[in-house]
Amino acid sequence: MNKETFCSLPFSGLFLGSDGGVRPCCSLRGNLGNINENTVEEILNNGISRSIRTSIINNKWHPFCSQCKELESRGARTERTGTLHRLEDFNNADAGYFKLEKLDLRWSNTCNLTCNYCYEYFSSKWAEIKGIKINSNKEEAELRVFSFIEDNLNSINNVNLLGGEPLLQKPNIRLLDSLPKDAPIYILTNLTVPLQKNPVAQKLIDNPNVAWGISFETIQKRFEYVRHGGNWYQLLDNLRFLNNNKVKIIDSHPLYCMYSALNLVEYYDFIESEGYFSHLYWQVLQNINGLDVFKAAYPIKVKAIDELERVFVKYESKYNMDLLRKIYDSLKDSLHTQYYNSEKALQWLDDLSKSIPGKKQDFIREWTHLYSDFLATKYFIHKGDNLVRDENNVPLYSAEHIIIDDVDNQ
Repeated sequence: MNKETFCSLPFSGLFLGSDGGVRPCCSLRGNLGNINENTVEEILNNGISRSIRTSIINNKWHPFCSQCKELESRGARTERTGTLHRLEDFNNADAGYFKLEKLDLRWSNTCNLTCNYCYEYFSSKWAEIKGIKINSNKEEAELRVFSFIEDNLNSINNVNLLGGEPLLQKPNIRLLDSLPKDAPIYILTNLTVPLQKNPVAQKLIDNPNVAWGISFETIQKRFEYVRHGGNWYQLLDNLRFLNNNKVKIIDSHPLYCMYSALNLVEYYDFIESEGYFSHLYWQVLQNINGLDVFKAAYPIKVKAIDELERVFVKYESKYNMDLLRKIYDSLKDSLHTQYYNSEKALQWLDDLSKSIPGKKQDFIREWTHLYSDFLATKYFIHKGDNLVRDENNVPLYSAEHIIIDDVDNQ
């Protein structure tokens, strides 16, 4: 096995999705099986599970693992890269090997928010809007999962609680009662549920082995726009409640996308002013073309690069910027690639407004300059000219060292 394709999770990880789907991790494109149809043991030893392990042993990317491959090409941190330190531990593993170490449990899609880039699989609110039933886990199937976990308690060394919203997942109460007291637990939450009245939170707050990850990448009004249904001041109250209760680890999990790319300094200013965040774990959004900075028009990418440079100047001496540096390099390398024109770039926003009326106007108000840039994506470069021009032939930006085809054939 080598570092380029190794991942320990197919040998040690159990991900449970809200539809009963079982995977080694959340990034797998496809399920190994479903707990409503087979036992956990059967799923972890079936042909798909063995084929993924065989690919890793043979130093090859399995097709189901393509998401990590794509994200890593952009410099993003992935589930796979987080396991590279375990390479030597699995050198002698074969295709039939599995030892439960990591749990990633999403019992249902129950959630209190309709985040603007989320969908029904992870949000019951989105499922309601779209009229799609996701939660199909049968009670007896959940009991089989608990039985499997309880039979393997001695080897579990990593427990992740996600959702939906994990603070609203009732099976987590039973899980927390059954785990060893010293089991390391990581909860990734939107933290907009009032903590002082929440039964799951009460089992976690005083546990020194629990680390808290908070999903947000914008602040104030923009936070409430992206995390639809959330309240910025409730989030602040909860963050400070955790800090006042001497929670050892409070991490931030921001998503790099159009919502955050031009407001990074503002975000880091908030993180710095609060003073209790342990780490920032950036992820890159790629499933919505209009929100994918790497597919944006040249003028938007230039502004995103400028914003990254501003963050580096102000905060690189205080915070680890390795991931943002990789994003920066990848973004510069992508400047010459085809962009999405204004019609495609705004399709996601039109669709969002159909589901949640008024969201387009809210976006225009909170991201006025970004919206204007979306509408100005019909730019071109004359051959032999190093200026990016708009459709009226007005120079916009220098295109030094950049070669872009005349996409509109003007």
